[in-house]
Amino acid sequence: MEKEGRAGVKGIDRRTFLKYTGVGAAALSSTSLFKGFTRDAFAAEEGLTIAFNADIPSWDAMNSVFPTVQSPWKCVFDQFTTQEPNLKIIPEVFSEYGYTDQAKLRFEAKIQKGIKFHNGDELTAEDVKFSFDRMKGQGMVLQFIWAAIEETKVTGKHSISCKLSKPFPSLIAWLCFLGSYVYPKNYFTKVGLEEFLRKPVGSGPYTVTEYIKGSHLKLTAFGDYWRGPAKIKKVTFKFVNEPTSRVAEVESGSSDLTLEVPLEEFTRLGKNPNLKAVAQPVSDVVHLFVDDAEPMLDERVRLACTLAIDRQALVKYVLQDMGIPLYGLNCPEYLAYNPKLYIPYDPVTAERLLAVSGYTKEKPVRFTVQTTNGFVAKDFEVVQAVVGMWKKVGIDAKIEVYDIAKHFELRAADKLAPAAFYVWGNATGDPENSTGHTMFGPSPHSVWDTEDVDALIGPLLSEGDEKKRIELYKTAEWYIVNHGMVIPLYQRKMPIIHKKKLKIKYYANNWILPYYMEWA
Repeated sequence: MEKEGRAGVKGIDRRTFLKYTGVGAAALSSTSLFKGFTRDAFAAEEGLTIAFNADIPSWDAMNSVFPTVQSPWKCVFDQFTTQEPNLKIIPEVFSEYGYTDQAKLRFEAKIQKGIKFHNGDELTAEDVKFSFDRMKGQGMVLQFIWAAIEETKVTGKHSISCKLSKPFPSLIAWLCFLGSYVYPKNYFTKVGLEEFLRKPVGSGPYTVTEYIKGSHLKLTAFGDYWRGPAKIKKVTFKFVNEPTSRVAEVESGSSDLTLEVPLEEFTRLGKNPNLKAVAQPVSDVVHLFVDDAEPMLDERVRLACTLAIDRQALVKYVLQDMGIPLYGLNCPEYLAYNPKLYIPYDPVTAERLLAVSGYTKEKPVRFTVQTTNGFVAKDFEVVQAVVGMWKKVGIDAKIEVYDIAKHFELRAADKLAPAAFYVWGNATGDPENSTGHTMFGPSPHSVWDTEDVDALIGPLLSEGDEKKRIELYKTAEWYIVNHGMVIPLYQRKMPIIHKKKLKIKYYANNWILPYYMEWA
């Protein structure tokens, strides 16, 4: 799509826009699940309590694709590498790593000495090999990611060598991404998966003191942590799904930090002399998944859906500038970001496209759009606004609300609605982890399965020429967006509220890491 001038709601105020799109101004009321749950003796001294927006699905962190809960997992487990706040990849368990041949079919790494697991065992190359082998094992959700690692050999107590069956260009990016954690071979083998899930052991900065599903996680600083013990000795993650309840947590002093609060409350809480409000730009691309099913098999319907959305107005009036309009699957922090990619707001063309397919305002195309409500700030309101815009051109979409766990369940089964709101968190910035897995049919994350897109993306998963790989991902993204196979909306800014006395590192990949916090 060539860049064109914007039309439509230019110049209207927020009240008019909300009326136009159907977004209500009233906040949803809720009752906190933690009524009566106050800061106990556990967190009273040198402690930190976080009102968190999601529960841990499992302690099998190696077998999950839930980016939101990387923070509590990273408290307990170390990764092969890690990241600085600006997404730069730096060593963690691996002290040195890289390819040792020109064809990039041999990857070698040295392991930090002196790392201990919480049960006292030393972390060695045997644990790394065990973790690599398990990540690509049968039945693992990310098995296909690691399938290129043909064999991992222990070459010394603190060194490993991997033979690859084909180039794996995103290997280094994946070492600090979803599921890439180091597990203790001896402990895991001895107790088995079931007992490990009950009593997880890692080498991270905190040990698990208590975990009650649906309620909270209590952590205690690990005294033998190889980087030195955490300054904050006790941490409690309260799992508080309702955003208004998270507001109540920090306002009452029951929690010291929270995130993903309603934007109106974010502004109000920022005026509290005891609190600090931070709008942290993060590497989250908000889009609508499009399923390759009726009525989305009709390209004209898909293009009408994307052309009818005024992204500038969404950000200004619904998000109150807590976002950045986005026209593709890569935000500016990503390696394959293309600033030339643009989707005009063009409701006139959208209406004409629908008319060719036999749809009008009087006889609209109808389908369901799914969304969470309160998982991230203004998720429901954004979808409500989009539905209001669609209605103006002849699209009658019914909103279905579900929780994020249901989204993952339906997406894994390829049973999402024709359109579904999602926040894609690409912590590494690698296009394989955004354009690739969002749209590649065999990926468990994708719901779009067509031969043309798979032919564009498939070869890039093993493209060894880095410059060529990035440019071809830009080409694939251009094709996908201009054929309406996904509907990009905006890049997120994450609202964080915490006590002013709490010193914190803000991460572009959404991490909330108590190890790097301290009380002033």
